[in-house]
Amino acid sequence: MKKLCVIGFPVEHSLYPRIQRYLMEREGLDYSYEAREIMEHELEDFVKEAKAGDYAGFNVTTPYKRKIIPLLDGVSEEAKRCGAVNTVVIRDGKAIGYNNDTRGFADSLRRYNFDPKGKTVLVIGTGASGEAIVSELVRADVGKVLICNRSVYRAKALANQYPDKVEFLYFGTFPLRRAAAKCDMLINATNLGMSNGKDFSDLGFLSDINPDAYVYDLVYSPADTLLLRECRKLGLKTIPGIAMVIPQIMDGFMDFTGKPLDKNAAWDDIEKNL
Repeated sequence: MKKLCVIGFPVEHSLYPRIQRYLMEREGLDYSYEAREIMEHELEDFVKEAKAGDYAGFNVTTPYKRKIIPLLDGVSEEAKRCGAVNTVVIRDGKAIGYNNDTRGFADSLRRYNFDPKGKTVLVIGTGASGEAIVSELVRADVGKVLICNRSVYRAKALANQYPDKVEFLYFGTFPLRRAAAKCDMLINATNLGMSNGKDFSDLGFLSDINPDAYVYDLVYSPADTLLLRECRKLGLKTIPGIAMVIPQIMDGFMDFTGKPLDKNAAWDDIEKNL
């Protein structure tokens, strides 16, 4: 039996084991899949263990999507562009990193019938997922991305990568309100609202939001966040974080096993059975 896992800290909230096991059983494949909580000082030893053992690969979640890169034998062009890895495939003793955030995000937009071309998108948060999302929005010919983050340096650095498409905003109620009023989609790419963590202290910026806007919360644990609940009260179209997780996992499944999936059919089965 070949082994797979997801590593992170914390990692107990991850849906990867449950969904990957379902897909392996659905496709009749003999793989195990576990969640492993890894401390930062254990990362290098874990990669060595995975390469030397029976691992076909592993997924990477917070906070190691960037930190794992120097420990790998190579990364895909997509992962280089995003500066982050969430899937590592092991072949012939080599560990190669990929980023499925961009593909998962693009698939989720198609699933919810949102075409970013020419649109204005407000992204709150510039972590690894936020950077991947901005990269995909630019690739999809978005009209304008407005990015806001508590770390001014990181947000400005990301905006400088795409000066014609991305604009930096200072984190605060009034800048957010002005941006929300003109956005076609608002994306929470922070961990605010995550189970056992901090939540938004002020959702006042929603009072001015474009009534036709989508609101996409990348947090998937809990499945129904405070942000999504408040947006539904306002009659806004919402997209839950699981919408990005499911296609990420399906892409990872195909990367690990080399077995193709009918993604639409598999997605329907996951939603129906899990």
